[in-house]
Amino acid sequence: MKTLKKVLSLALIMCMLLQALPALAASTTTKPADGATTEVPFTKGTAGSNSFRIPSMVTLSDGTLVAAADARWNTTYDGGGLDTIVSHSSDGGKNWSYTFANYLGDNGNVYDADESTAFIDPAMAVTANNTIYMLVDLYPYGVALNGDGTQASPATYKGFNEDGYLLLSGDNHVSYGYYLKEGKIYRETDDAEVPGYTVDSYFNIKSDDGNTNTNLFFADSPYKVVRTGFLYLTKSTDKGVTWSEPTLLNLKTASEQVCLVAPGRGLVTKDGTIVFPCYSYNGNEGSQQSGFIYSKDNGNSWKRSSALAGANWSSESAVVELSDGTLRFF
Repeated sequence: MKTLKKVLSLALIMCMLLQALPALAASTTTKPADGATTEVPFTKGTAGSNSFRIPSMVTLSDGTLVAAADARWNTTYDGGGLDTIVSHSSDGGKNWSYTFANYLGDNGNVYDADESTAFIDPAMAVTANNTIYMLVDLYPYGVALNGDGTQASPATYKGFNEDGYLLLSGDNHVSYGYYLKEGKIYRETDDAEVPGYTVDSYFNIKSDDGNTNTNLFFADSPYKVVRTGFLYLTKSTDKGVTWSEPTLLNLKTASEQVCLVAPGRGLVTKDGTIVFPCYSYNGNEGSQQSGFIYSKDNGNSWKRSSALAGANWSSESAVVELSDGTLRFF
């Protein structure tokens, strides 16, 4: 009996010590190294991924091909830890060089439905000066619109406050009383800065005491984004070799579960407008509608059209421009 009591006492002490420790950061994996393939941009096993879905491809003015896709690792499901791989070829597709344009690595490069973030559904558009804009959807940990059935559905809740700043929860999604502004976290109630934290341009959050080193989209972040879908924009000015810091587009309404990009290709119109087809859904049958996202100032600001007439229960469309400037979505 004394031995049992000692074991129980030791177990209790260990539990108390573990509770006193700071929360551990999410188990992350280092971004796979850049690499090369031949004949095809992505094949089974490229960068350690067995599955690739949802391709996008554009051609630059000098003939360079740039392809993007979801690296779905060991699954074909939506959500659960997908990342965006991009590859480029300057010899007509004989040789390709790839990199991960969007990578968070909180899944260990294996499917994790409940705990991982997901980049999904890339779309690319090329301007006259060969700037490539890539728009993808980003889900926080454990969220997907069409996953394996165990994930949380995107919340019908706007991810930004009235001033356009990213909303954050400090109580594990019970409420969203904080926001992100210029790398610092502030309280909504009095706009006071929360001391001790910094957030970089990729939404990685660190604490001054070293106990926090994670990402606002991760399950273990002390301040978490709204569990809904986000539009994540990057660009490349060197033919897809490197990609810019991201911008989150604040275009979803509070009545929608999601506003998602239609994967594949956007376009740049004759007058220079950058256009990406998109679609929305509010969780109710018949509520899915197509529209488009556009920029008239070279990607500095973005707007969203109203739903296209007669497009009820439509989703992923492709856009073409006719000779008279009319846009048609199919």
